[in-house]
Amino acid sequence: MSQAFAAIRSARAYINDVNGITWTDAMLMPLLTEAYTELVQDLDVNQVGVLKQQSTVITVPALTL
Repeated sequence: MSQAFAAIRSARAYINDVNGITWTDAMLMPLLTEAYTELVQDLDVNQVGVLKQQSTVITVPALTL
């Protein structure tokens, strides 16, 4: 979620609302979600792999056979 808020903070610089007075997080989050969905669809159409899930980390101790 912190990456989403970083993207929103960055977007606010372009819309001249750095303090979030006019465009609140609640107003920008659906737009960010829509943009992400469109990006994933475009990558899928162009056969570019997208990591949608990450499995848990498996730790293997040294000298394990």
